[in-house]
Amino acid sequence: AEQTAFEEYEGVVKEVESRLSAGDPPSSELLARRDLATARLSDHHLKAEYARCTQMYLDETASQQARGTAEMTLIKIGELLDQPRQQRIQHAQQEAQRRLEQAK
Repeated sequence: AEQTAFEEYEGVVKEVESRLSAGDPPSSELLARRDLATARLSDHHLKAEYARCTQMYLDETASQQARGTAEMTLIKIGELLDQPRQQRIQHAQQEAQRRLEQAK
């Protein structure tokens, strides 16, 4: 289950990054999927992703857009690190539902 959650997260993140690279802002639905996938990560994967984003954010050769995305992801993950996994999943599901309702 943990590996599946990580693979789902990687796929959604690649889609977000692809859209950003093309200059096409990600939809609310895609961002909600990313946030839910982030919340589903195991504690180990969440910490590893935090470390990866920290490196990206500190990389002065990275584009401003990549660094900005890394910064926002760091903030989001930082909020999740102290929450138990089930609690963060439940909260992310509620938030995704709220976003989808607002997008209608």
